[in-house]
Amino acid sequence: MMDELAVLDRGRVVASGTPAQLRAAEGGELRLELSLPPEGEDPSELLGELPVRFARRARTGHRVLLTLAASDAARAVAWATALRTADRIEGYALSPITLEDAYLAATAEGGAAPSREEPAHA
Repeated sequence: MMDELAVLDRGRVVASGTPAQLRAAEGGELRLELSLPPEGEDPSELLGELPVRFARRARTGHRVLLTLAASDAARAVAWATALRTADRIEGYALSPITLEDAYLAATAEGGAAPSREEPAHA
């Protein structure tokens, strides 16, 4: 069992705490992961289409990770299901926030999500 973790970014500690504290610091309660088709457009970039407010968005290759409040889960799943039905995504998964999400949040410059050109922190 781990007592405490430290997240390093460019040799500097940017976050520390227990795994539960790091996950809670992300601010969202759930993670919606969208799997994009090759050369697929990221539907989370189209603000007019978003059914809920996502606390954070990070794209790594063909994966888009979105954090959201548990109270928005039903609307987010309905949106992802509609995207899948329309073949705009290959699939999706809804799960609790992970340490990967906490790491991405802590290491993103200025709190911004990585762009398509920026290498993913994973």
